[in-house]
Amino acid sequence: MDFFLLLNIMIPVMIIVSIIISIFTRKSKLTQSSIGNVVSSNSGKLTFIQKIFLGKIIEEYSENDVIIDFNEIGPIWQPVTINTTQINKNLIKIGNIYETIKRKKEKINSINKIFISIIILGIILGIAIIPFVSIQFGAVIVILSTFPYLSTKGFLKSLSKDLIKVQITEENNWLYDPYPDYDSWNNLKIKYHEIFKKGDEEQNIEDQIWGKVQKDSKDYYFYSGLFNYNTVHYDSKGRRNSSPHLEHFIGVRLNKKISSRFYLYPENVFSKIGNFFTNKEINTESIEFNKNFAFSYNGKKSEKGMDIIQTLSPAVKQKLIKLKKENKTVRILFSEDSVFFIFIGAIMENVKTNILKDESVNKEDKDLFQNKLNTLIDISSDISKYLD
Repeated sequence: MDFFLLLNIMIPVMIIVSIIISIFTRKSKLTQSSIGNVVSSNSGKLTFIQKIFLGKIIEEYSENDVIIDFNEIGPIWQPVTINTTQINKNLIKIGNIYETIKRKKEKINSINKIFISIIILGIILGIAIIPFVSIQFGAVIVILSTFPYLSTKGFLKSLSKDLIKVQITEENNWLYDPYPDYDSWNNLKIKYHEIFKKGDEEQNIEDQIWGKVQKDSKDYYFYSGLFNYNTVHYDSKGRRNSSPHLEHFIGVRLNKKISSRFYLYPENVFSKIGNFFTNKEINTESIEFNKNFAFSYNGKKSEKGMDIIQTLSPAVKQKLIKLKKENKTVRILFSEDSVFFIFIGAIMENVKTNILKDESVNKEDKDLFQNKLNTLIDISSDISKYLD
């Protein structure tokens, strides 16, 4: 009787606690993405789980609290308008969060231990009730017991990713805005519609970085970020479903103008059929390049074809083929004086930096972004060399 009494008490408690924590740790009013920045909030308020960890965070902001020194950053490329007041506010908030994490490491570790204990208890209870109920019900108990720990782990992982980008941008005198920006997306979808005009709801840009890299004694300005959006679809019963998507992009401003605007995307059966019927297929002298990429552009092939081919030198094509082999979903937009590279997923999926163990950033994590940026700057530099 004592065993069943314990089950009658513990099972409902575990289910209720797990459901409540999982509900409050959902990113409502955030990016609505399963992948992304958990601390990003359009309202600027902390989530329930963040308050458990951090307590009250000072978020007051004064016009005198300016931490962006544009004299140090210097000129930057602005494909979208920069709201310096809001970026200052965002960086002050994230700075407060990191300072609080440093002070409350012991408390956070203690809470994590409690959540691990809940998992152990859930496994024991789940196995124990299988003979009396069913395997399925036991599995549900085990799964629910993991929600608190997994939610907190995701929160801390996102903070670690932010810390990486904060340190990278500070070391290079770049500008960084970690939080979602809906206005930036509205501007980008007009200016670069081939890339950003997609999704049905919750479109925003987060983790924006503006900076400059020198290559062959020339300055190349870049703009990068994460593009979040949801697509809405309905099942056979008319129920509405919203699926989150995440892409990352890096745009580079060239030192010269591109004659014709065009968009490169992975070659597939549908692109071949479409270009065949529209008579817009462009073939370069590189068979391997033609197998990897398809072209999209406005206008007639007779008017645009030659300009597009001349934009892609043999060296550029070889580097784009290599990039495609390493990143199968890469797409490239050539527009006016810039080139945009966009990829599916986040630029930092699994990071080694752990803010609870070490305040410094793991070098491999920093190199991940820096190496990708250098590769794209190198390609952009070669493109610029052959432009008139």
